[in-house]
This record gives sequence, structure tokens and C-alpha cells, in this order.
Amino acid sequence: MPLPVPTSPWLDISMDFVLGLPRTKKGRDSIFVVVDRFSKMAHFIPCHKTDDASSVAELFFREIIRLHGIPNTIVSIVMLSFSYRVAGSKGRKYITFAPVDMVWLHLRKDRFPTLRRSKLMPRAAGPFKVLTKINDNAYVLDLPAEFGVSTSFNVANLKPYVGEDEELPSRTTSVLEGEDDEDINYNTGTSTPAAPPSSSSWANHSGPCERSKLRHATEE
Repeated sequence: MPLPVPTSPWLDISMDFVLGLPRTKKGRDSIFVVVDRFSKMAHFIPCHKTDDASSVAELFFREIIRLHGIPNTIVSIVMLSFSYRVAGSKGRKYITFAPVDMVWLHLRKDRFPTLRRSKLMPRAAGPFKVLTKINDNAYVLDLPAEFGVSTSFNVANLKPYVGEDEELPSRTTSVLEGEDDEDINYNTGTSTPAAPPSSSSWANHSGPCERSKLRHATEE
């Protein structure tokens, strides 16, 4: 919900803290910041990181209310950020896996740089078996040694594998044991022998990639 538009100075204010600053001679290492949302005038009040609610209230009465009176609304940036996180988490599904579950693995650029050199390369691989559950956020996968990375992954990089009838996700490469690219059906993505697509199968496509494939198929 958007904040109401202020109509007068120092009736609607916001406040926040700047922490972790170099300590002064008086031992203060933080700043209590109070901003008027109408004029954008600000007060920067030195304080201590260990100040409790009563100490902050005393600063607020001495430095703000004494000069500007009691405001109508006070917006705490800390509480506002917390509210945004709570609202953003609503409806989010938390997925957990058990050992022997099969999952798709998202190929992140920072972890699989050689497999993500091009934007057209697959973004996922699998399915792989879950070997161990470290906690709700991390799992160990039965990853082939040729990947050359640690076998533990965050749950955010995993997607459940439903079964044999599941349609392959977009831009996903299958690494099921015993399969070969030559045995994959080009039309269905299954592991049944099938011939490469003929030139007629590209006739109804007009994109640059399809036209290139059609030209090569015709030349062959």
C-alpha cells in the first residue's frame, strides 16, 4: 500500500539508523536519521549502536518533538523493509526433497561457466538423483564427475522431476544414463530411435534460425 502524500512540514516523517561507523571520542558509533517527508529536511542525531528503545525515545523527544512538535505519522524504514519481505514471501512455495528423489539442476553461469558460454546453451541438466539432504536449503546430488564441481546445491537451483511423461523444460539437456543424442526423438524429446527432421518439417517456420536449418537440410 503506498504511503500517503504529506501536506505540511514535519507532520509525516521517516526514521532509520546508520550503524557501524568509526567511534567518536564520546563513544558514539551510529547515527539516528529522521527525515521530514514533505520538505526532505533531515536531522542526523549521533547515538550508540547499543541504545535501547528508551534511549532512542529520549533522543526523539529532545531533537525532534522539541523543535517540530508531534508528527501525525512515523515510518520506520526497518519495519517497512520487513513488511516488504513478508509480503514478498506470501504465496511462495517451499520445496523439500528426500534421498532418491530425481531433480532438474539449474546451470548457473558462475558455477558452470563452460556450459553457459552462449545464451543458446541449455540452462538446466538432469535429472539427477538426490543422495543426501544437508538441510532444507542444501542437497547433495549424484552428479557425474565430468561436471567438475561440488555436488551440493542450494534448493533454489533444483526443480522436481515428475516422471518419464514429463515434458523436458525449455533449453534443458538430458543426461539420463545410457542415452545418446542420436537416439533422441527430435519431435518428442523421448529416447526412442527417430530420424532427423526432414526439410518439410521446417517449411512453416520463418525465423532466422529455422531458415538456416531449412537451407542446410535442403543442401544435404
